[in-house]
Amino acid sequence: MSMLGKAALAMWWDVSDDVRPEWEHWHAHEHVPERLSIAGFLRATRWTDVSGGEGFFVMYELQDHAVLASPPYVARLNAPTTWSTKMMPFHRNMVRTQCQVVYSHCCVTDRNALTVRCSPAAVQA
Repeated sequence: MSMLGKAALAMWWDVSDDVRPEWEHWHAHEHVPERLSIAGFLRATRWTDVSGGEGFFVMYELQDHAVLASPPYVARLNAPTTWSTKMMPFHRNMVRTQCQVVYSHCCVTDRNALTVRCSPAAVQA
């Protein structure tokens, strides 16, 4: 599917099986609707680990990067709901990154996604 907007917030993390049912319910029924109610958040997708592991990939498609500094978004970050506060400690090994959409083109709904995380090499002395 083609991406909406000019930016994205991409996140990877693990959630253990013992809390996964409640976590998935919270994410689908509170967290995603809350984020999509913020102006500039255009679409959210959540992907699971193809091997059946504990990993998730979530991507929020954004109008532009300015959305992540907007007063409504910052307000939600600074005042999470009770349920969000309960669920956040269950996000293990979290990686968050802002992305710029350089090009996007497609015409069908996707079933699979491959994500690649790149990091700079360690400086050698």
